[in-house]
Amino acid sequence: MEDRQDKQDAQRILLIKETILNAEKNIQTAKSLLAQLESKYTPQKKTYGVAEGGKIVEGTFDGQLMIGLDGRQYPVPANYASKSKLVEGDMLKLVITDDGSFIYKQIGPFKRKRLLGFLRENSEEGGYLIEAEGRKYKVLLAAVTYHHAEPGDEIALVVADTDEARWAAIENVTKKGDGSKAPDSRPPVLRGEENEDVPRVKKKRESKKMEKEGDGEAKADAQADQGKESGLDEELTPDLEEMEKELKKQVAP
Repeated sequence: MEDRQDKQDAQRILLIKETILNAEKNIQTAKSLLAQLESKYTPQKKTYGVAEGGKIVEGTFDGQLMIGLDGRQYPVPANYASKSKLVEGDMLKLVITDDGSFIYKQIGPFKRKRLLGFLRENSEEGGYLIEAEGRKYKVLLAAVTYHHAEPGDEIALVVADTDEARWAAIENVTKKGDGSKAPDSRPPVLRGEENEDVPRVKKKRESKKMEKEGDGEAKADAQADQGKESGLDEELTPDLEEMEKELKKQVAP
């Protein structure tokens, strides 16, 4: 009796295993079909494999480097930091690819504020700095080069919203100039006319003025002459009448 029961249990176990195996095969088939359908309608995301012995590291940007949660320093490409306008405190994730390349991604932006300042040369440490609201902020050389900025340019900058911020990111170059010279107040007609050109322009103006005055005088003379002729006619008219009377007397019988 027990042997018969054992055989039935064994058959049931085999049946259950076969059922599970078939179910797993069906699930795998269903997953494959689903993946094929999704690939037609869902854009493929680029994935990065981690190199053997490598790792994914998260950390904080300090203005130049990423300070990982593991306490190590990781170099951040200056071009990436400049174009992304990273500021101190931004959270980054570093992925090491199969070929050993470093891929950075900003995963947690730090609170920031925008200021206006002027770009200056850093005579003490070399490179450049930005003066804004009474403070001096360091700036990456790549950012200055990327925006074609020059000392004296007015800069729209972004900094971490904290009193400890030492680095700035350039958002835009808003105005060219040295930040100290007042705009040229000379009349537009004289701008760019230096040395011998100025007397020539003045002489030309005086010549035109004399021509206008000469035309005015000529008109006045003409009007005076016309008045004289009219007066002469009025003076000669009585004499002609007298002469006509005399001639009539002489001709009369």
